[in-house]
Amino acid sequence: MALVKKNLQNVKDYVNDPILSLNAKGLLTQLIELEDGYDLNQEKIGKMNSNGRESIKSTFDELERNGYLVRTDSRDGGRYFKTDYTIYDKSIIPNRVNPKIKNAQYLDWYR
Repeated sequence: MALVKKNLQNVKDYVNDPILSLNAKGLLTQLIELEDGYDLNQEKIGKMNSNGRESIKSTFDELERNGYLVRTDSRDGGRYFKTDYTIYDKSIIPNRVNPKIKNAQYLDWYR
């Protein structure tokens, strides 16, 4: 379960993303600070922080849903082998919509 960093250039851009929760911004900051190739899993992140397992899981899900994290499962003979986590400092999802804004305004200004 390795951490892979992709094209991290504007590391502070995600901080201004209005869609991400404060928890997601904090977790992404922590992931960016880890060394590339770090043997990552959600249990280790839980031990580094005071958040519970469900909080960590939902924050990873939020980052993935918003295009800041991509999980890639590897299989060995059909069985689960490992998960690689690729992180980005800018969402890889074009024209994301903020569900909190009525009439769904696009975040083109963010791109």
